Amino acid sequence: MLNTLDLARKTRRLMALVFICALAFSSLSAQGVKRKIRFAKGTSAATIKGGVVRGDRDRYYIGASKGQKMTVKIKSVEDNAVFQIYFHGEEEALPGAGDGDDATNWSGELPIDNEYVIVVGGTRGNASYTLTVSIK
Repeated sequence: MLNTLDLARKTRRLMALVFICALAFSSLSAQGVKRKIRFAKGTSAATIKGGVVRGDRDRYYIGASKGQKMTVKIKSVEDNAVFQIYFHGEEEALPGAGDGDDATNWSGELPIDNEYVIVVGGTRGNASYTLTVSIK
């Protein structure tokens, strides 16, 4: 038969295990979406609907060539979704679409052959969004 002290110890252990599992799960899910953008055959644009939780970032990867023109637009019901566009490795951003630019619309000629990374986040709270990317 369990005495009160044994029951209290088992309860604490169970609570600690639940806390550790919850922490591990939240760290796994806190990374957001990571996905390649692919255009349907015969098209040069794609539209993606998504949502990002506060503090998370969704990442979309797209290969493009030097001299191509890329256009990226984002709309959100809450008017709080923004993006950055980075060169592969996410160390350097394209002018006008970097940290602090809060870009919602960007268009420009691509400077190099690269796999570009479009990083979507919210400026405040959660953000549901529609992201449109075209390359010509």
